[in-house]
Amino acid sequence: MSNQYGNNQPYSTSRQQTPPQAPNGGSNQYDATPNYQGYQQRPNPGAPNYQNYQQPPYGQHPYYTPVNESLRLAAFIINLIATIIIAFPTFGIALAWGIPMTVMTYRIIKSPYKHIGLGVCSIIFLGFIAGILILCSGGRDKEAY
Repeated sequence: MSNQYGNNQPYSTSRQQTPPQAPNGGSNQYDATPNYQGYQQRPNPGAPNYQNYQQPPYGQHPYYTPVNESLRLAAFIINLIATIIIAFPTFGIALAWGIPMTVMTYRIIKSPYKHIGLGVCSIIFLGFIAGILILCSGGRDKEAY
């Protein structure tokens, strides 16, 4: 019994499909046995390298960078200047929140943690630039370890 194509085999084609050959007669990308000579595994640049890891010295935080300290020091200086300037037009009333926030900004200079609340309060009560510097200074969450 033949099908509509004139042959007796169901779902077969009359022409065999062969992969294209390379023009120089060599191997091509369709070979069944690939050539692995000279193959080297490339390192993944995004993967962590634990072979060269060194434990940080005692008392130093492993994720602490000097950038945090410089941004927070700049925020402290700006908060100090803003506290002095704000004291005169408010007849000293603004010192009630200006001095504690400036002292807290001084205390966080060496801290490895984020201080989002202090940054937001600095934006609201003392100055926009100092608050943004505190928020951008980085650090890590207290629950991260």
